[in-house]
Amino acid sequence: MIPQKQYGHIIVLAAVLLVSCQKAPDASQGSGSGAYQAQAQAAERTEAEVTADTVLWVQLQKDLDSSKLKTGDHFSGEIAEDVLVGGKPVIPKGSVVRGRVTNSTTAQARGSAGLLSLVLDSVEVHGRTYDVTTKPVTLQGAPLQHTMPNQPANKIATDVKSAYAPKNGILQFFLAGPVRVRT
Repeated sequence: MIPQKQYGHIIVLAAVLLVSCQKAPDASQGSGSGAYQAQAQAAERTEAEVTADTVLWVQLQKDLDSSKLKTGDHFSGEIAEDVLVGGKPVIPKGSVVRGRVTNSTTAQARGSAGLLSLVLDSVEVHGRTYDVTTKPVTLQGAPLQHTMPNQPANKIATDVKSAYAPKNGILQFFLAGPVRVRT
């Protein structure tokens, strides 16, 4: 026979064992922690709008030369300066951008110049790719020149037939429309 005092201890011990053996509730089962998880997910899904006419400074990953590229060719680069919205970086430095050539010509005649027009198509931020539309950036080479008949042969000017942007060069693109980026 168990004394009356020990019944109380046995009941408390049984309750502790029962509670310790129970599985913690899953957040998907609608418990109070589910509301906290939903708030955390909503915070993760906040977006910032990068407005039209925002400058994207892009550092090129390779040389771009109008004598070697044709319309439709692709190029890539990296964001050279953080893009800020409300003082916070939304598109961080180092984000990869991809673009394409919209016009490429080399100088053909005296006085003409090589042209290279570029636009950006996308930017990758924290593993997500966002479509962007930018205003074209047009590079122009120096006009093609020839030696004047009365100049000595060793004074021949170098002909520049193409537009050129060097690897690691930085170009300035302006957004043509807004972009919503998940922060």
